Amino acid sequence: MTKRATDESIHRDEVVDQLLQRYLPDDTDTPSFFNHPNRREVVLGLRAFHLALRISQQAITDDLAQAPYKSLLAINHQEPDTISATNVSYLLNPDIVPNRVRAIKSPKFRTIALAHYLIAKSGGDLSIEEQNGQLVFLNKNQPIDTRSPRLKKKVGLGRKRKHVMLESAGADRSAGSPAQPCFLAFYWRPHRKKTREKVGYALVKPPTGATTPEHSWVGAEVTYWYSDGQHKTVVTESNPSDGHMLSLRLIDAPGQKRTGVWTQITLDWTSDKAPIYVGAFASLSGKFGLAHPAAGLMVWWRQPSLEACEDLIRQYVQNPESIPDEVFHFLLGQRVDVPADGAVESFDALPRAKNAWLLAEVADSYQGFFVHPITGHVTLFICKISRAGRVECRYPTQHKHPRLQGFAIPHNHGIRVDLDFDHDNGTYRLHYFLEGGLTDNRYLLGVYAGFDHSFTHPTSGRVVLQKQADPVVADLDMFTFCQSPQYLKVGQYLSGQQGLVAATDSQAVEELRNVTRARPLAQLAGTYDLYMTERRNPNDPPEIFRYRLEVQRSGKALLSGNGRSGEGMAEVSRDHLLRIQFGLPTNQLLQGSLLVSLCDDKGHVERYDQIRHLFGMATLVNQDRIMAMVAVLKPSPSADEGLVPIDPLPIRFHRQMSVEQQNQTRVGFDSYDKQLAGLLSALEGEAYRLIRLPKSPNHPFRPRRTQDRRTAFFAACHLARHYSAGHAQEKMVDLRDDIKGYLLEAFRHGFATLRFGGALVRELGAQGPKPERLMQFLRQHGIDTVYLNRLKGDFRDLIRDYALLISAYDDPAELGHPDLNDLVERLWGDMDEYRALVSA
Repeated sequence: MTKRATDESIHRDEVVDQLLQRYLPDDTDTPSFFNHPNRREVVLGLRAFHLALRISQQAITDDLAQAPYKSLLAINHQEPDTISATNVSYLLNPDIVPNRVRAIKSPKFRTIALAHYLIAKSGGDLSIEEQNGQLVFLNKNQPIDTRSPRLKKKVGLGRKRKHVMLESAGADRSAGSPAQPCFLAFYWRPHRKKTREKVGYALVKPPTGATTPEHSWVGAEVTYWYSDGQHKTVVTESNPSDGHMLSLRLIDAPGQKRTGVWTQITLDWTSDKAPIYVGAFASLSGKFGLAHPAAGLMVWWRQPSLEACEDLIRQYVQNPESIPDEVFHFLLGQRVDVPADGAVESFDALPRAKNAWLLAEVADSYQGFFVHPITGHVTLFICKISRAGRVECRYPTQHKHPRLQGFAIPHNHGIRVDLDFDHDNGTYRLHYFLEGGLTDNRYLLGVYAGFDHSFTHPTSGRVVLQKQADPVVADLDMFTFCQSPQYLKVGQYLSGQQGLVAATDSQAVEELRNVTRARPLAQLAGTYDLYMTERRNPNDPPEIFRYRLEVQRSGKALLSGNGRSGEGMAEVSRDHLLRIQFGLPTNQLLQGSLLVSLCDDKGHVERYDQIRHLFGMATLVNQDRIMAMVAVLKPSPSADEGLVPIDPLPIRFHRQMSVEQQNQTRVGFDSYDKQLAGLLSALEGEAYRLIRLPKSPNHPFRPRRTQDRRTAFFAACHLARHYSAGHAQEKMVDLRDDIKGYLLEAFRHGFATLRFGGALVRELGAQGPKPERLMQFLRQHGIDTVYLNRLKGDFRDLIRDYALLISAYDDPAELGHPDLNDLVERLWGDMDEYRALVSA
């Protein structure tokens, strides 16, 4: 019995909760949920509870919106919201049709919550139990008649209605006597291969009191339902077998219009309360004088009432695809049919007789070939096909299954070979799909598919059967196989170079490969400037070179410039990396690869016009050495592009460069760096070269990380204290050299640099809540303003660098020592500019 409400919450009855969870269907498909017969039976019971309590739907929604009943909606923590009055109307209506179902989130959860609410609201008068395999709804321990016409009367959704007290079952039948169950039977129908109605349905109505095999089932009615009518049969003999089997013999009921039906049904009666029984049937069935034998499997599904069975059958007749998938797979083709056209005058008239003469053309001994997916060897095996369709294959003894047997089934365009029947699963493990090919009928070409010898992993590949009088069994390594002239054609087929298009995947896979490669690349196709840091000769200082890279929609990539040219294939990987592999060097063609990131924190770039610049790595190979280089890929500016006003850009950049423009002005490294938003200084090896690149496209070129910039500087300051104190005079020269080395390393890593993104810091502004010059810098170079806060932080860190530099320079105990001041000034220059930026 259910617990009463407390001040804090309503406790659910665990037994009732388990019953409802088991009997109610899952609600992944809302229309199917509302059409399910179990759901209908529960709704009729809940409607009886609702009428008995005389409570309005609005009162229910008001109760469920506040304590203590609100806790019932916390059954599932992912569904904490309330139930509206409209939803209550739907949940209490058994006659909903799919096109009238509104969006009700988790109807199963809400139905269970409503049931617990009504039981709790009754103070213990209402309850739900299970009797004889079905739910029984009780009012003061008396069963409620869920077949009462009042409960099935159509109710307007969302409209008010008159609430009446529910009559207990005692008014119609004796109290405590549950409804007589019936069964919905499924079976595979004969001669229905070209229609959707492959599964037949029957309503089984046992005689009163027949619930076990020991009871007499004589008089039980089995009514077969068809789209054009019904056909009733009756049980004339029932025979139990050790209490575990029920065997029924049936004939046509009197007055049936169809030709007689004689049927024998035998069921495995596992339990008197089991919801499902399985068995087999044998029948002499038909109509209009064309009765024929048939046999197959059968499923009986217990239902609470005849009405429930009829509702389900009507649903299945109208939509055969709606029957339970598990039932369809159980019955699938599991029946035996014999000709229904009268006497068979010859063996050629038997069903599937043509298989014999179709197989006569291929019945022979074959030398088989396939590439073993694990060892990589070519397996040679023996395959014998008989005219009767029996197949025997022998493989090398080291294979886990050296001998397999099965059957060959001819089709219009080939042969299917089923091998190694698995009795536990009732299926064949391995299949060959073959057809003729190559030069003559000596060959059968095809593919194999199935599970590997461990029975755990799917496997597939190409297979060849070659007619041969004395086939052999062996495993050959790939080199030995390919060197043998007698296997030339077989090898060409196994490798996909030759063979029937219908029997190979080579053409389709190649087309798919091109499509999948081109689909993401089509949006990225265009012309790019590729900037890379490299040394032209091993002893040269690193310089930045600009190449022209063209990516075509097909995936072809062309690289040119700076005395080099290369061609390769580009593809976008699943982890959103643009990869280009260049071919072998021939006539100065480039060999190497380029790997560029398309990933962003919020996804990845997918179109050419979304790109400002991409970060990546490149490797190049020439006759002397292999080089790994930092690379930046940037769309080539158009003629009217405003971001890079000087056109054309040089193809070679180094810090000492100077280019004479048409206006007779000389433009150097820093000028180009500013126009490219710091791209050059991010790659240039002497001062700002990055060790680790950003992943995100269009990420601004920022200074090195604070710890990278300051570590060497702090080390120099630490040694400077010892130098200024005059310790270890004999080691002062070595100590000064160490300080000089640390300062040089700090400078190369960008400590206290005066440039930010290629521009002078004094031009961008210093500290402030929102430097307008910095915003202009972002807009000028097309940088997303999402980086503003990060760049402002970088600004503050740079200003802090200046303060640390000046503080150490002015402190006689550190870099302020006269011997060390010159080292600082030689690298960073006049300290007044840094003082001005700190005080700004």
